[in-house]
Amino acid sequence: MGSETEDKIRSTSNRQRTMLAVCMVVVCFMLVPMSQDFHASLGTDDMDLGKFSSSSGNQPIHVKFPSSDTDVVDLSQFQHCEKETPSVRGPNTFTTKPIWTAMMPFTISDALHKVLINSLTGTTAGGKSFYASMKGKLKHCIGNGQSVTCLNVHPSVEMNKGMPNSKSPQFYEKYIMILRNPMTSFPAAYNAKSAKYSGTVGQLSEEEWRRVRDQWFDGMLEAWNKSITTWNETTYDVGMYLVFEDLFNMKRGTETMKKLRAFLLDPGFE
Repeated sequence: MGSETEDKIRSTSNRQRTMLAVCMVVVCFMLVPMSQDFHASLGTDDMDLGKFSSSSGNQPIHVKFPSSDTDVVDLSQFQHCEKETPSVRGPNTFTTKPIWTAMMPFTISDALHKVLINSLTGTTAGGKSFYASMKGKLKHCIGNGQSVTCLNVHPSVEMNKGMPNSKSPQFYEKYIMILRNPMTSFPAAYNAKSAKYSGTVGQLSEEEWRRVRDQWFDGMLEAWNKSITTWNETTYDVGMYLVFEDLFNMKRGTETMKKLRAFLLDPGFE
């Protein structure tokens, strides 16, 4: 019984020593600065460790493992390890392309758009706004993780630099058009605009809306039509019309979600 216990203790001790040595080898390996050639080989199936050559100043490392219970790891063999933070980074690109998602201003909120797209695709920031910026610079839906949809109000607020056509290599070939009944779209958009820029709390009075409607109705209707025809004239094809009212309908809502989910599969958003 005593002999069996001693064997178990010795076996455990061997494993601990081996694990310690392996961990130290890994740490030493990571601390050695990588050559540019080695960085270039990341992402491939074959990593040629022979690229730690004399031309980069890094010689192959040979570490002696403990061979018996009495062996002690010689820490001096790690003295040549430089104290340098490894700079190994994964690729910052995706094979998928974001989808233009056009609408009239205030047709759908940024918050609802994000929840909708992120929930259907499992992304953390898939639903983006064309007008969002980072460090004072417009990103145009590129960067900050995988982009699924790019919400915009072109041509109500026109894009510059030939967009959206000039961005066709970076974007999916089909777009989504979000539509809302003008009967509710116009008053909702005006109320949202008033709340954002004039600090209006709650809903505008019926008298105020009638005044705006009588003054701006023709222009609003023209802008509503133009948002559809302008995108039809781009180099992109319409992929789906997403009707705002359907999202809140008990019957059509489910079917709309299924249709949107099926459409997002084509560009590769699984």
